[in-house]
Amino acid sequence: MISSGYRDAKTLWLRTPNFRSVNIYLFIVVSNLAGASVAKAWDPVLWCLEDDEDARTLVRAALELRFQIEFMSDLRTLKERAYSAGPKPAALLAELQLRDGTSFLDVLKERSFVDHLSAPVLVVSGVEEVEVLRFCFARGVDDYLIKPANRIELLAKIERAVASRLATLGIRLNPITLTATRQGLTSAPLTPKEFQLTTVLLAAGVDAIAPAALREQLWPVSQVTAKALDVHMSHLRKKLAILGVRIERLPRGLLIVAVDKDCVLGA
Repeated sequence: MISSGYRDAKTLWLRTPNFRSVNIYLFIVVSNLAGASVAKAWDPVLWCLEDDEDARTLVRAALELRFQIEFMSDLRTLKERAYSAGPKPAALLAELQLRDGTSFLDVLKERSFVDHLSAPVLVVSGVEEVEVLRFCFARGVDDYLIKPANRIELLAKIERAVASRLATLGIRLNPITLTATRQGLTSAPLTPKEFQLTTVLLAAGVDAIAPAALREQLWPVSQVTAKALDVHMSHLRKKLAILGVRIERLPRGLLIVAVDKDCVLGA
């Protein structure tokens, strides 16, 4: 329900009256309501463990201009995706308590979960118990947001977590210029598909990715051959070489990003 608005600034206050017994006020600033669009194909993928439709609406409103959001409703689906060889997300946003009575804490009890996910994990919950927060942080959770969640804070913290993970390789991606930067050097502009491919590879961190899983994520509708992916990879390798960034092929064809200690000028 729109309770008040400032038309000139394109500002809306949205209020959700029943959000797990917590009133959520979501402050959304949109530069152009009529022209706003969802995330582009090369934007980072965010997994969201959430089974409440009202909560999903709030997450979309806050994040879909910056991330491609994939929602999951149960722990089993989340674990299957996390432990699979498929592409991993840039980050995971998880509701602590699901409506079916299960808890994300049960997943965190598996010490290998965060390692297999290889992505920042942020928890959002109305639970304000210090022992719960301590447990989450001890099991690798990057941040814990207590409801009511602020839209700007949520977006900023997810972006910071993603940037921190990419920073371990010393690589920065610019979604405006579609370029990659490392150690003061900038790549030639990437095509949208190359930029999306780079985002997926970097989000995997130290995990290797199967080419078939890459094709499925980058071309979910059309059937793309392994040769077509190889062509994109060849062009991308050349553009990233000047940054000292390599895309290596491991046994069984798995792909992983590696970096040289120093940039290779003129490579």
